Amino acid sequence: MAETLRQTYFVSPVPVVVAKHLEVFEKIGLNVDSKVTRSSNEQRDDLLNGECDVAITAIDNILVWNQRVDDFRLVGQIECTTPLGLYARPGLTDLSELSGLRFAVDAASNGFAIAAKYLLAEEKVSDVEFVEIGGVSERLAALLGDRVDATLLGPPLDEMAEQEGFTQLATVNDLARDYPGQGIVVCESRLDEIQPRLHLYLKLLHEGVTWTASARRQEGLELLAQAGFGPRARESGWDTKPTTLVPSAAGLELLVHMRDELGMLPSTFQNIHSLWRSDVLEAALGSS
Repeated sequence: MAETLRQTYFVSPVPVVVAKHLEVFEKIGLNVDSKVTRSSNEQRDDLLNGECDVAITAIDNILVWNQRVDDFRLVGQIECTTPLGLYARPGLTDLSELSGLRFAVDAASNGFAIAAKYLLAEEKVSDVEFVEIGGVSERLAALLGDRVDATLLGPPLDEMAEQEGFTQLATVNDLARDYPGQGIVVCESRLDEIQPRLHLYLKLLHEGVTWTASARRQEGLELLAQAGFGPRARESGWDTKPTTLVPSAAGLELLVHMRDELGMLPSTFQNIHSLWRSDVLEAALGSS
């Protein structure tokens, strides 16, 4: 009987798209059920409740999630970086104008909200009201509906915002070039239970990464177009595809630096590298 792995994400990452295109999941007998999540809090709860086995999410999330239940571990990184643009409603042309305005975030104390707060702090913008709205689709809807004045968006939603006349005021990646892409997160307490299918999953994602390394750019862009990526989304998706599933040490350190600068390191925080279970990926890629 085929194994089934349940994953949750906001937008399908390139290695997942490629693995599906190559039909490697089906060929090796792994069913992958995918859930598009509404928020990182939902991802956290789905992992804890056993509703999902894997969450593809901002790595920063686990720093806060582990304050409640010290069970969340990183087993891989699925993109080199997450392209994040700060978009504002028409009429706003400078970051300084965001002072006193409403800024949509997924969760106020973790994830991409930390990147937004760091960006604004670096630009000396204060008194911004952060409003918890949910995932990237929910934040775009809030921006389009005039419920907020600004938010961070990534592909393909950034392209949609620009088509509706919203302005990109800055990017996180220009300020923080080592900002890490999303991670593959699991509950450590369930590793023994999910190990066979998790190992298969990681091995097949690795095959997707290997394929992208040798594929022609145009071939990759056409594949992403077939998967529904818009013109700019497929460009940025291909440009930020991972060369390895191993998390970036510089990226992990940057997350700590951002929180330290903001005074937002959790009181229980010790070492971000202790949250990275390198043995899981090593076992997956070393298994037959």
